[in-house]
Amino acid sequence: YKAKKIIENIVGKIKSFRAPALRTNRYTMDVLMFLGFTHDSSLSPRRFDGPLSSGFLHKIKWLTSQEGVHYIDSIFSMNSGKKIIEVPITSNMLPYIGTLSRISPLLMDILRQSVIKRSKKYGYPLVFDTHPNECIDIVSSPLTTRRSKNFINYLFSDVLRHKLKLKNMGKPAIYLLEKEIIEAKRAGFQFQMVSELNP
Repeated sequence: YKAKKIIENIVGKIKSFRAPALRTNRYTMDVLMFLGFTHDSSLSPRRFDGPLSSGFLHKIKWLTSQEGVHYIDSIFSMNSGKKIIEVPITSNMLPYIGTLSRISPLLMDILRQSVIKRSKKYGYPLVFDTHPNECIDIVSSPLTTRRSKNFINYLFSDVLRHKLKLKNMGKPAIYLLEKEIIEAKRAGFQFQMVSELNP
């Protein structure tokens, strides 16, 4: 609530949400509904989220979660009739995200072909997850923040993941992002705001 108010005081009304690190729990959609959000993009169907990500055991349900733009019920929808519209991040075992394109551009070339083909076949939007900070050149050595209590989780989720996520930052990331835009346009996709998408 506080974060939403601070952001809205700067940029105006916001209605779309994406969870940090795509981490949600059973209360997330209820809270979003309560705060007046109409759209969410925190899920990634058909994605295997391995041990490099925090909370991957919770995210294992993504393998069977619903694809395409769809409604998600909330406890508040019973009284108001409103529902959250989910716009999932595109995936096909691997996620269609900036981090993957920076870690392995070759792997992204393979993934891109399959997700574009599937999105066109079923009429799903092509949703690429990236962050502005990926386009900033690193001038020092960022420190690893320990979030995991378990040593094995810390090794995978915090240390190794952190090192991988720092690959190809800055100008290389801008080039890779431009490549995704060019390839999506070449495949016939057009830009849309998440708030414009409905089931």
